Amino acid sequence: MRIKTSVDASNASLAIELAKQRREYKLVQDINVKLAEQSERQHPEPVPNVLVAFDQLAVIPKGEAMLSRDL
Repeated sequence: MRIKTSVDASNASLAIELAKQRREYKLVQDINVKLAEQSERQHPEPVPNVLVAFDQLAVIPKGEAMLSRDL
């Protein structure tokens, strides 16, 4: 009987500790999500190198044919 009482007390203690750990885990998850969102706002994805593409553009007057260097 003493062993059963001791085991029940231990299980109750472990259940309380598990509940604490789960709350802490959930809190850390929430903080992690907020930090990731903040990081994305502060450091957005880099924009592709658009300037290089603009350097390769040329204005062709209407009706004029022009050979392409890419062909």
